[in-house]
Amino acid sequence: MRGSRWFLGVALLVCAGGHEMKASTVSTWVQAISSACICNGLPWDVGSSFNTGQKFGAGSVAYEISGPFTDNYLYSGGSQYAEGWSSANTAGVLKAFSQVNATTPIPEVFADGHSYWGATIQATCDPNVPGTVSAPSCSAGSVTFHFGLQLHDTLIAGNYGQYGGGAFVNYDGAGALASLAIHDGNPHPAGLITRYLDVTVPVGTYLDIGADLTAQTQAQQGYATADASSTGLFSLQVLTPGGGYTTQGGVVFAASFNTAPEPGTFAAGGLGCLFLLLVARKSR
Repeated sequence: MRGSRWFLGVALLVCAGGHEMKASTVSTWVQAISSACICNGLPWDVGSSFNTGQKFGAGSVAYEISGPFTDNYLYSGGSQYAEGWSSANTAGVLKAFSQVNATTPIPEVFADGHSYWGATIQATCDPNVPGTVSAPSCSAGSVTFHFGLQLHDTLIAGNYGQYGGGAFVNYDGAGALASLAIHDGNPHPAGLITRYLDVTVPVGTYLDIGADLTAQTQAQQGYATADASSTGLFSLQVLTPGGGYTTQGGVVFAASFNTAPEPGTFAAGGLGCLFLLLVARKSR
């Protein structure tokens, strides 16, 4: 059953391909999928739920879609519970939540929350903005973008008997951001994880960007929670003087979180502290 549910989710994404990001157009779209299943194994599933929502060409409006689904089943000597929900919007913010509780080893309990957003941006240039020696202007012909993904999640899993539960959260970039990935599995306390990527392209280039967030839980005689409802965030900064980008409807992807200092910043700070320490000693 679990395999068939994920096949359905993949099929929905493939069907959305008719509206997929194209280099010839500037578009934005979001999708959210959630499911819950109390599964004895095909063809005897006790119950399952599935929901999906999607929107294309959302323009500059921060449009959110969400789809909670819950399954409950009273089993001889115990009960089973599964819940999954997710949401997405065009500003690059994703949320996902999954929770299960199985007091008995049979049937198995699964829940997923899966959300995705995608957009196409075009690199632009204002030739009137001067550059510097260390940062040449976009009039030199290229623009550098500083992308970031940030995940805040909580993972909990435990067991009542010998089987237990599992909790997982995956946050992956798509398109030009495909090399950005944040994967977590239980045990993991509440945490904040950030990944960055710099991409340099010629002015006028179209870039497909996006992100995919999934929260998954499963249990047999156990419980688990995968909570990424504090959001998977996205940020975009233009590092090239005069550089910029356009999207359909003028969507602006401002930095959604404070960017961490680069390693060079830490190094420079350390040298500065060392210099001040030497000066203080000499002044004594």
